Amino acid sequence: MNYRERIYAAIRGLPVDHLPWAPRWELFYNAAVLDGRLPERYQGWSFFDVTRDLGMGIKGNRGTLFKLVMEGVESRVRNEGIDEITEYDTPYGTVRTVLRLPQELQEEGVRGLEVEYLIKGADDYDAVYYLLDHTKVVPAFEEWEAYERSIGNDGLGYPQAGPCPMHKVQREYTGYQQSYLELADNLPKVERLVEMLQVQFDAIADICAASPALAVEADGNYDISLHPPAFFDQWFLKPLQRFADKMHAAGKVFLSHVDGQTEGLLERIVDARIDIAEAWSPYPQTTITTADALKVWRGKVGIWGGLPTPVLRESYPPDQFEEHFCQFLREIAPGTKIVIGTGDNFPTDSSWDRVRQATRLVEQYGKYPVDPSALPR
Repeated sequence: MNYRERIYAAIRGLPVDHLPWAPRWELFYNAAVLDGRLPERYQGWSFFDVTRDLGMGIKGNRGTLFKLVMEGVESRVRNEGIDEITEYDTPYGTVRTVLRLPQELQEEGVRGLEVEYLIKGADDYDAVYYLLDHTKVVPAFEEWEAYERSIGNDGLGYPQAGPCPMHKVQREYTGYQQSYLELADNLPKVERLVEMLQVQFDAIADICAASPALAVEADGNYDISLHPPAFFDQWFLKPLQRFADKMHAAGKVFLSHVDGQTEGLLERIVDARIDIAEAWSPYPQTTITTADALKVWRGKVGIWGGLPTPVLRESYPPDQFEEHFCQFLREIAPGTKIVIGTGDNFPTDSSWDRVRQATRLVEQYGKYPVDPSALPR
């Protein structure tokens, strides 16, 4: 099987010849390019070609399947020191966002921090409604097909549909902290915003369902401290189920980016009809192990991930990394519906030796079905 066949079979719960290994590792790669750690051999190579050469499958999560096109709105971007300021003019006033780009993040190729969101209070909603009224969702299937061709049979691409409506409010319109104040102070306005974003989310789902993509990712970053079960049930569950039903009716695999503190939310992941917990991040990155998760998920929700960021750092001893990796294999055995990857990403302070060690261990011990008795103790 090639990597495309292997990954696609795995996320559908079908037998594979070998567990696929397709980590997300661009954070480390980008940092290495910027700070001079990129080996001479790879100078001038594309990221995908380096991934191929290292023996890893390509995790294609950055392709464009659709675009949000805003029409009839004047906008401008300017820089003030380390801040990037974007302003939008509407008949109801001007709203803006501020993205902070500290030098240390720029040096590591990491995205900046949003320090000011469109909505700061009640006076901003009408302007934001206007922006949404003037935004349409446009398919970009040709761009997606070109992206898939760049991956070929060496991995699997899956588009990003974005967060469900309330989560999009939190992440893109208010910020997490302000969102709870808005729910308390301006609930009717928030509800109208969520309704408008649901229309947009439905349009995105329709494009995803009609697309050539085999799998689609929506939402993620669920965290019990931000999204306790009652909140998840009220605001996230039905939109995610609605999205899942559209994907399943179209024969798509539904992935979600499950890299947060999910203790107390494992059953909700099942209820949301998510097929694959992508970027699964167990202990010590969070408080629960893969074994804990599979007590709830086995036979229902698969995993793409499983190697937590702390053990991928260069400072983590190689012998302890091997012990951790083999324990992970014991927990997932026999390995059905598993793609081995990272809990979210190889960190910027990882190393080429750690990338190669992980690949070697997958090759050495990852034959499907995994036999725990064959693993070293």
